[in-house]
Amino acid sequence: MASRDDYRVKVCNNDNLIFMANGIFDYKSKMLMGVDPNIVSLRKSATLLPDVEPSEPVHVKPDGTTITFWEWIDSLVPYEGRRDILVKLAGACLRDRHSWRVMVTVFNKTGHNGKPTFLELLKALVGHDGLMTSSLAMLTGSSDGGRFGISNIVGVSLITCEDSDS
Repeated sequence: MASRDDYRVKVCNNDNLIFMANGIFDYKSKMLMGVDPNIVSLRKSATLLPDVEPSEPVHVKPDGTTITFWEWIDSLVPYEGRRDILVKLAGACLRDRHSWRVMVTVFNKTGHNGKPTFLELLKALVGHDGLMTSSLAMLTGSSDGGRFGISNIVGVSLITCEDSDS
């Protein structure tokens, strides 16, 4: 006789599957699968994965000049490999079942270079339920959060500590 556990659907722990608004993307095979009731996730990205790569967005600045999306991404990182690190960061935020154990610090002495806009892009990609905004003091328990300061990070794939003086 089968037990109740034999019929219980378990949450997927395959870190190659990325749950998008319109299906499940298999990172290993690079294929978008349909929704499968046997593959369950407690969270998915609110982002639709397009069937065809869309045209590159172009923004017209107040002075009339234009900048493409990829030009903007390249302008955020001043060294060789530019966009790769930011694209990998966005991908890592979507692969929430993979344990990256990485902290990325986005820093610029002068400011006004697009960091908050890039963070907004990551937040939109991940979705509200996969996001936590905090401070380093709160995460380390040295603020009002005490020893429970990190209790809200369970199930979160993006934690931002914006405008931190650290």
